[in-house]
Amino acid sequence: MSSSNPAIYRRVASHENLDDTSSSDSAPPRSLSDRCMDKGIALLWVFLALVTHHKCHVSTTLFSKESNALQPLLQVIALLLGVQVVLATYLCVYLPYIKQLDSSAWPVYCPRIIPTASGLGAVTVVLLIRACWPVWGFLTPLILSIQFMGLLFVSQLIPWPFGG
Repeated sequence: MSSSNPAIYRRVASHENLDDTSSSDSAPPRSLSDRCMDKGIALLWVFLALVTHHKCHVSTTLFSKESNALQPLLQVIALLLGVQVVLATYLCVYLPYIKQLDSSAWPVYCPRIIPTASGLGAVTVVLLIRACWPVWGFLTPLILSIQFMGLLFVSQLIPWPFGG
């Protein structure tokens, strides 16, 4: 290596150099107790989200014209969520199935989509908290976080034919 180059690179082992006893393509099988624990945690979050949804009248707050939530902000939020759905569809459906591109090609093929979607997500969260603040006050971030976690973990309870 040249001493004039400040960056020092070293070769790392590739998967061809590793022994063939372990498969680098898939994770080791998880135990039944680990899977049951994951399902239990997911069930707890979904239960908390349902209770919060029922007690705080989330549907009425978000979708009723008579609620105290800021309706113009909720309309902007709906627009931002629509843009995010389009971006996610582009990344998760169009690129892999139509263009036949792997997700490792996303940074080269469309380098600004993930940062854009992340920024839109952050703006959407802030606007949603602001829109619901007149209804729930200081509890707004907690209520919306519980709703988000329940929505996130509900996918853990869907039986998949591919294991896991």
